[in-house]
Amino acid sequence: MAKLKKPRPLSRYADLPYALHLLSTQSLSLGSYEHWEDKNDFHYIEAYKQQKNLKCVLAICFVQATERFHYWKVFTSKSSGVRIEFSKRKLLAALGGSSGIRSGRVIYRKLDDPKTSKPALEELPFLKRYPFRDEKEFRILYEDEATEIDTKSFPIPID
Repeated sequence: MAKLKKPRPLSRYADLPYALHLLSTQSLSLGSYEHWEDKNDFHYIEAYKQQKNLKCVLAICFVQATERFHYWKVFTSKSSGVRIEFSKRKLLAALGGSSGIRSGRVIYRKLDDPKTSKPALEELPFLKRYPFRDEKEFRILYEDEATEIDTKSFPIPID
């Protein structure tokens, strides 16, 4: 009899203050993408925001791959990094009633891929360069047409 594969959790690599905030407020906070390390991510999300005439796009990223050394170096500070695991099903169910939420797996494309030069508008916030494919990233976005904010929190169960 074949074993059923257990779904891989969504892993969020963050600094300890983020984890403490999540636990104490029982909420998931989405923030600005403006200071992300990969400027291509910034470019694609910014193009999406402009083309859709949105005042606000906030995001949070998760890794669906096994642990890699560089996740700790890139996504956390040296001394206070933590990995928080989420059930994808439960997290999306908790956010399901919130307006403005979108989510999806990141699409990894090579720069010479013809689809990269003219991606569909709805793909833009989920595009990333092919060398990052080992992350198997999943993103949750918050979009707002009327209000510009820097962060937004959503209540979630912390079990």
